[in-house]
Amino acid sequence: MPIIQTGTVYKSLKAILDNIITDPADSGKAGLIYPKYMEEKSMSDNYEIDQEVAGTLLLQEKAEGAVATVSDIQEGYEKRYVSRTMALHLHVAEEAIEDSKYDKYISAAKRLMRSAYKTQDFDATNVIIRSTNSSYVGGDGVVLGSASHTLPRGGTWSNIADTYQTPSQAALIAAITKIGKYPSQNGLTEGYMVKKIVCPLAQWAVWEAITKTTQVTGSNNNDLNVVGPKGSMSGIEVVPIKYLDAASTTLWGCITDAENGLQWRNRRKVRSRTWVDNDAEVMKYGVSYRATNGWSDARGWYQGNT
Repeated sequence: MPIIQTGTVYKSLKAILDNIITDPADSGKAGLIYPKYMEEKSMSDNYEIDQEVAGTLLLQEKAEGAVATVSDIQEGYEKRYVSRTMALHLHVAEEAIEDSKYDKYISAAKRLMRSAYKTQDFDATNVIIRSTNSSYVGGDGVVLGSASHTLPRGGTWSNIADTYQTPSQAALIAAITKIGKYPSQNGLTEGYMVKKIVCPLAQWAVWEAITKTTQVTGSNNNDLNVVGPKGSMSGIEVVPIKYLDAASTTLWGCITDAENGLQWRNRRKVRSRTWVDNDAEVMKYGVSYRATNGWSDARGWYQGNT
């Protein structure tokens, strides 16, 4: 078991350093990205289940004096969320604490808290990175971005682009159109709205120009940019995620206004503790949280590219 001793931090034992170049330790929580594209909820138990239910269908014409058609509701898949515990410790010999001349050198509690929030952002980002990975499926047995999402009454529907596209006005128009025709659980066309574009940091400027420009530049600024600030689909927020894998710079998707889409569920939020091992005279610092993530309804997502 590694213990930080004076030999580990020997350069901090004398007041001779000018600057300490190290990881940032502050503002971990304030810098979280995942709450911008995932719905945060609290868990009341070790695990929770979301159940898909399809409602009634269209009304049928009834002849005078005849009995009305009897409809029903239909259960679909269930999505189970199981809480996971994430934790990390840092053990520091009391001599290293007593002799160190610089609080920033060890800064155990702050470092651990920063690591906890970083872990949450990386963990949430993996949901998007794995959106087409067959090892990570949702309650309906398919990946997040799929053309084979199931319907309780039979049949399938798609939340992926008909043809994957790189960022462009045409790609966003295609996304808005397809999302606007998503079916609800009963299989009837419901339609949803694009709220946010989720993308790697490398794409932020392209998407900002597409969603914030009033006119279409390729038309000599004569045509209205229908996905811009004066179009009927204005107000789309761009959420760049700097944790998306560098090799996945073509990946992007949309968050819709469908309920129960991408989820982050807290069983217990980030907690830090400090205690002493008196036998070894070692200060122990710990941080942990209990949470899980995923999605209940894939209608909350649109896969534009991989």
